[in-house]
Amino acid sequence: MFVEVIQITGPRNEVNKKGNAYQILEVAFKDQAGKVNGKKLLSFQNPEVFNFFAKAKQGDKFNVTSEKVGDFWNWVGVESTTGFSAGPQTSSGSPQNQGQTSVGSRLAREDRYETPEERALNRLRIGRQAALNTAVEFFKAAGKKPVQDDVIETAAAFERWVHRDSSGAAKAPSSNHVSLEEDIPY
Repeated sequence: MFVEVIQITGPRNEVNKKGNAYQILEVAFKDQAGKVNGKKLLSFQNPEVFNFFAKAKQGDKFNVTSEKVGDFWNWVGVESTTGFSAGPQTSSGSPQNQGQTSVGSRLAREDRYETPEERALNRLRIGRQAALNTAVEFFKAAGKKPVQDDVIETAAAFERWVHRDSSGAAKAPSSNHVSLEEDIPY
């Protein structure tokens, strides 16, 4: 969600009924449609996002990642679109200085989405699993008992056939992936 900061009030110190201290920031912002909204950020909900907004100023623009917890939408990640220069820390602790600043957003995405590399590897594994299943069925259809080495060899042949290029030449999957033998857990 796009956020342009209008005003930040706080941090204001508060104490809950149990005597625990925390801070509140009130962020007045415009969304992409220009609608003015407000959001209270609590220091204990997502400290990285709270600290990031504590250093923000009027006119700063961010992409905010929200996550619904119970009845409330919490801001769990923030990425600067204005090259915010206050130098917030990434989750690894190193300052950002590339014009794009992000806090929490990498972690929030990791919790829910696979990276492109993970997606490619998972697709490769799915293809290999399908090749193994097809090889087993191939031996059963031929009236032979499937033997592990024969099944793996046949599955590898099926995989090479699937990954061939348009001329029909065998083309290996991306070289940064593990081999079929390394992919089998036994």
